[in-house]
Amino acid sequence: MSSESISVTFTIDRDGRTKNFRTTEKVPLKLREQIVNAIQKMGNWIPAKLQGMEVNVNYTIPIRIK
Repeated sequence: MSSESISVTFTIDRDGRTKNFRTTEKVPLKLREQIVNAIQKMGNWIPAKLQGMEVNVNYTIPIRIK
């Protein structure tokens, strides 16, 4: 069974919300929507901090598709 790996980059804002999703590879729109939904269902993330203040940060995760 072969698998494909793609990377998804998104922004975690100061409130811990995810937005601005991008994939490094071209994927069908339906698959992209499913990936975004799965990440958003995780709820809010812990925002990054710089000198004690919450800041926006870009985050990239690999996803393996079988």
